[in-house]
Amino acid sequence: YPPAPTLPVRVVKKDHFVGKIPMKKGLQVAVKILSNHYSEEHYQNPLSFNPERWVLNSGSKDAFSFFPFSVGSRICIGQHLALL
Repeated sequence: YPPAPTLPVRVVKKDHFVGKIPMKKGLQVAVKILSNHYSEEHYQNPLSFNPERWVLNSGSKDAFSFFPFSVGSRICIGQHLALL
């Protein structure tokens, strides 16, 4: 389990949709990391121990299905140290 199972809360800056879900300006949103990591939508047998599933393109349909250190400009500054 990661030390931070949920990313910090973000505030929506303008009205838009994420898929079919409306996001209103000012709404606070938190991403549940663990729900993605244990999703049958992304991985076969998500509850079994299979380290190979984390290798890029080895079973997941989405490149962002595994993001224990966040992604983009707000990625964890300690990611490289943690991976060592």
